[in-house]
Amino acid sequence: MDEFDASARTGFEARRSTERGWYVVDPVGSLVHVQGEDGRPRAAFFGADEAAARALAGHLNDRHGADGAEYVDDGNDTAG
Repeated sequence: MDEFDASARTGFEARRSTERGWYVVDPVGSLVHVQGEDGRPRAAFFGADEAAARALAGHLNDRHGADGAEYVDDGNDTAG
């Protein structure tokens, strides 16, 4: 698992795991979930598509601000 300093986190970011590829985390390091094609929340895993992961992180930072103060309710109660 990746180690990070939570106090240094400033927004949503794209990260890479050797097992799962690219994914997106929120300002506290929790995995971001997005609406899937069936309308249900899905973990934001992107495999080898770095550009897509970075685009989602950028979009979330633009939409919510770098501190992530507002969250989209994905029904998983992972946003705080």
